[in-house]
Amino acid sequence: MVGKEKNIIITGSKSGEIGFVCCLFHHNVRATRTEKGKSYKYYQPVGWKFIAFEDVEVCIAPLAEDFKHAMDCEITGYRTVKKGEEFLLNRYETMELITRAEYNGIFTGNDFAVFGDIKRSEARVDSKGKKIPMVALKFQHSIKSVKDYYEIISEENEDGTYQVKSGFESFAVYDKVKGTAAKHFAAEKAHQRREAKCTASREFFTGVDKNN
Repeated sequence: MVGKEKNIIITGSKSGEIGFVCCLFHHNVRATRTEKGKSYKYYQPVGWKFIAFEDVEVCIAPLAEDFKHAMDCEITGYRTVKKGEEFLLNRYETMELITRAEYNGIFTGNDFAVFGDIKRSEARVDSKGKKIPMVALKFQHSIKSVKDYYEIISEENEDGTYQVKSGFESFAVYDKVKGTAAKHFAAEKAHQRREAKCTASREFFTGVDKNN
């Protein structure tokens, strides 16, 4: 009697089969930071471009038309990305892929290894008030930022509005939310800064040393 084969997933065994290519920026998704009294606008990624070194199934999870944050998505299906193909994922789709056991939170298949930095914020909560996680990508062994590698996916219309270029239609929801998306991202960043300050204060007054 021949036993049934079992699909055994080895943690991190396929990290090298996905490679980071670049961040995807839309003109309507920019936040503002202030340094030394001066304000600077900067882009927040709406997603990322990757390359597959083997066939891979990725989820399809479009951003809701009336989205409240970048993770306001719902999986509607799956598609197969073929070996050698470059493909685009939004933040939700990226988190669904990189957190699978076989990738173990990291993609190492290109020049730079990137890992998923997953955070929760009070700026993103579900109907029960539970914080919703969101992923950001960071280089594992580099002082550079992933944002140094990017592609602008939108272009300006004659009336001053922006729309996605051909090939980036899955991000078209950002065409309609001028200013709104940036406010969502800015609110999240501001909340993260406040949390960081509170943590630093607690560590100072309680004598907590993160290195121990």
